[in-house]
Amino acid sequence: MNRIKKWLEQNPQRILFIKIGLILLGIILLIAFPTLYLVLSGIGIWYFVKKVPDIRKRNLMIGLFVVSIFVVSFQTPTVTKKSSSSQSKTKQTAASTSSIASTNSTRDTSSSIEEAKRVEEERKAKEKAEEERKAKEKAEEERKAREKAEEEKRAKEKAANELQKKGEALVKQLEESQDMSQVKSAKEIVNQIENTDKKTELLDRIASVESFISQKEEEGRIAREAETRAKEQAEQAQKQQQAPTQSFYKNCKEARAAGVTPIYRGQPGYARHLDRDGDGIACE
Repeated sequence: MNRIKKWLEQNPQRILFIKIGLILLGIILLIAFPTLYLVLSGIGIWYFVKKVPDIRKRNLMIGLFVVSIFVVSFQTPTVTKKSSSSQSKTKQTAASTSSIASTNSTRDTSSSIEEAKRVEEERKAKEKAEEERKAKEKAEEERKAREKAEEEKRAKEKAANELQKKGEALVKQLEESQDMSQVKSAKEIVNQIENTDKKTELLDRIASVESFISQKEEEGRIAREAETRAKEQAEQAQKQQQAPTQSFYKNCKEARAAGVTPIYRGQPGYARHLDRDGDGIACE
C-alpha cells in the first residue's frame, strides 16, 4: 500500500486519471446496470439517514438514485422496443421456420406420395409381368399338351389303321385258304379293332368262312360215312353171297354167327324183330 501511495504522490496527475477512470467506470456500470445502482442508492440513502447520518453522502445517494431512475426509465422503452422487435423477429423467424417446415413437409409428403406411387406402379408392373409370364407358360404347356395329344391321336389312328389292314388281310387270306386253323388268330386280331362297324363286318366274314368250312366238313363227313357204309354193304353182300343162304334168324346172335350182320331191309334174313329201332338195318 505504501508503494502505491508513494507511486501516486510522485505524479499527482495519476490520481486525477484514476478518479476520471473510476467516474467513467461508474457511468458505464450505471448505463449497463441502472437497476443495480437504483437498489444500491436506495440502500445508501437509508444507510446514511438511519445508520450513519451524513448529509453530504445522503445527498450524493439521492442524486445517484434520481439518475438511476432516469436511466432506468430511459432504457425501459428501448428494452421494450428491443423486446418487441425481438419478439417480432422471433415470430417472423418462427413463421419463416414454420413456412419452411411446412414447405419441406409438403415436399416430403409429395415426395412420399410420389415414392409410394412409384413403388405401387413397380409392384403392379411386376405383377403384370408375372401374370404375362405365367400366361405364356400356361399357353406353352397347353400347346405342348395339344401337340402331344394330336401326336398320340395320330399314332393311335395309325396303329388302328395298321391293325385294321392286318385284320382285313387275315380275313381275306382265310377266305382264300378256307383253313379252320387260321380262324382263331384272325378273330384275335379283328377283336382288337376299335372301329365297331369294321370289326362287325370282318367278324361276319369270319363267321361266314367258319360256316362254309363247317358245312364242307359236314359234307365230307357224310360222304365218308356213306362211302364207309357202301363199303360195308358191299363186303356184307360179298359175305352173304359166299355164306349159305338163310332167310330167318331167331336172333342177332345167330345172324352174327352166320356172318351176315348187319342185315339191311330187303336182304335175305332181314326181319322186323331183328331191327329194334326200325331204321331198316338189323343187328347193327
